[in-house]
Amino acid sequence: MSGTSWLDPPEAARAFQVVITDLISESDRGATLIAADMVSNHLDMMFERRAPEFLKSRVRDMIAYPGVAATLSAKADIAALNGWIGETPYRSIGHLRRIRNKAAHSDRTFSLKDEKDRLREMLNLGENVPAAVHNMALEILIFNLFERLRLTGENLVQQLGENPFGSFEKIVEELQKRPDWSSPLEERLPRLKLGLGVCLTISLMELTEKTVT
Repeated sequence: MSGTSWLDPPEAARAFQVVITDLISESDRGATLIAADMVSNHLDMMFERRAPEFLKSRVRDMIAYPGVAATLSAKADIAALNGWIGETPYRSIGHLRRIRNKAAHSDRTFSLKDEKDRLREMLNLGENVPAAVHNMALEILIFNLFERLRLTGENLVQQLGENPFGSFEKIVEELQKRPDWSSPLEERLPRLKLGLGVCLTISLMELTEKTVT
């Protein structure tokens, strides 16, 4: 993806908005099911775009249960077989599917922390990508926390005479006094990494599809 932002493809950009507005607020189980649905829906749209004219009227039946491409696994297999997606996103989808199956069929509390090795494999989309995704997710969460604290502080100006969270230094100082304030970051981090991995996978699929005639 050299020279191209991974958010340039429009479906990847839309997926990113879903991730930062909806997915990270879900439970780990809910976030995982949404992530798998996002990839499945992208493949559905790909099938509709790529289908020959004589099959276009039947695509919806094929990708809906009990059609031949109803499952995420079948959709990924067919897309890869036709050369619409490459090996890297195909393998990533496989790891996502296994995480999704754990989330869907677990009879106990599901935690993405227990799937950290599988999640790392899913994020293995290129050199140093897992570390880059981890850092990006952390930066997004920290920025959002700082912004919420700053806005909260603005509502306290009349009472206190100043915004107690008006600067980066003040926020860091308060966080050091109240480490529990940062606990939501640790809780949301695996979900955001999962979501960013989905965005990257969709981006790779879009870029590959553009090269297919």
